[in-house]
Amino acid sequence: MAERTLDGTRGLRDRYSRLVLERFHAMLANPKFSRVRRKWLRHLGRQRPFANIDDWVDRENEWRGNDPKSRGELTLDVTALSESFAFAHWHVLLALFVREYDPVSKVGSMFPLDVWHPRSHILVTAPEPGLVENLQRLAVETGILIGLQPAADTLEPRSDRGGLDGILLEVNLPLEFPPDLVVLAVRCTLATGKDIIRAAGFQLPLRVRTGDSGNKNNATLVVCAGDDSVLTKLEAACAAHELQLRIDQMRDQTSDHGWAPLANVRMEIQFAPDVGAETLVRFVKSAIMNARLALKVVGLDLGQRLRSSPLIELSRILQVDGGRLARRGLGDLAEEQLGTSAVVNGHLTPEAEKSIGLAKSRRNEIRRRLVKKALLK
Repeated sequence: MAERTLDGTRGLRDRYSRLVLERFHAMLANPKFSRVRRKWLRHLGRQRPFANIDDWVDRENEWRGNDPKSRGELTLDVTALSESFAFAHWHVLLALFVREYDPVSKVGSMFPLDVWHPRSHILVTAPEPGLVENLQRLAVETGILIGLQPAADTLEPRSDRGGLDGILLEVNLPLEFPPDLVVLAVRCTLATGKDIIRAAGFQLPLRVRTGDSGNKNNATLVVCAGDDSVLTKLEAACAAHELQLRIDQMRDQTSDHGWAPLANVRMEIQFAPDVGAETLVRFVKSAIMNARLALKVVGLDLGQRLRSSPLIELSRILQVDGGRLARRGLGDLAEEQLGTSAVVNGHLTPEAEKSIGLAKSRRNEIRRRLVKKALLK
C-alpha cells in the first residue's frame, strides 16, 4: 500500500514537472531569450553554448573572478527571464549556456523548477518569548518554515482554541499544481504542522471529526501589481468566487507576455491547526477551482484539467515565437524534417505536403495553448 502511494505521488510530481516544462520550452522559443543568449555568448567569444555543464562551470568560475561587473549585468538578464516565465534562476542560467540543457536531468532535478514551488509555513502572531526559536528547532528537516504574521492578516480568532489563536498553517501554491498533489501537500502540512505545534506544548486533538470549518480556512489569490482596470475585474471575479485578493507590491508586472502570466500569480491557503482534514481538503479543492475561474475572466485559461502537452517541446523547432514565419517558412521546416528537398520539378512532393500540413497543425495547436496560458502574445 505504501509503495502504491509513493508511486502515485511520484506520478503526480512528474505531471507537475511536465506542466512547468511548458514554460521552459516557451522561454526557449521566445525572441527575448534568444537575444540574451546571443549577447552573452558573444561576450564570451563563442558562437554556440557549451557542450556540457562541466565545461560551462569551468568558464563561469574564470568569468566570475575576472569580470564581476558583467556578471552583475548577466544576473539582471537572467532574473528578467526568470520573472517572465516563473522558471527558477538556476535553470535559466544553464539553459542560456549549456547545449540542449534538460531541467529534469540528474543535475537539474536537484533544484526546483518553479519560482513558486510549494512552500509550507507555520505562521505565528505575537509569539511568547522563545516560541519562534523553539518551533524552528522542532521544524528542522520537516520542510516547514516558521514565519511571523501581522495580527491584522490573521483569521478571525475563536475563544475555545486553547491558546492556538496566534498560530496558523499556510501552503503557498503555484496554480499549475495538480489538485491531487495539492491535497497531498495540505494534508502533509496539516499533519506535520500539528506534530510540531504539539511538541511546542500546545494541546491539539489527534483527530477532528466535525464538519464545521468555522473561521479556520482562508484562500488568497496573490498577483503582481498591474493595470488598474484589469485588477478591478479580477477583484470582482475573486469576490464572486469567495476568494481573497492580494497585490504583491514586491514584484513588478512584466509586460512582455500579456497580463497575469503564470510567473505573477500564485495562491496562499491558510488554515488553523485544529481544522478537520476532510473539511480542509474540500475547501482547498473548491478554492483551486474558483481561482481558475476567476483568472479566466482576465485572460489566463488553465483549462478544465491540468495536463501537459508533448507538442510544447517542439515549440522551438517549429519556431512558435509569436512572430510570423518567413516566406517559404513551412517549406523550410518540411525540408529540415525530411532531410531532402520539398520541391521536385516545381511541385511539392506528397511527403512534403504531408509534412507541411502536420507542421502547420502543430504550430497552431502549440500557439493556442501558449496564448491561453499567457506565455505568448
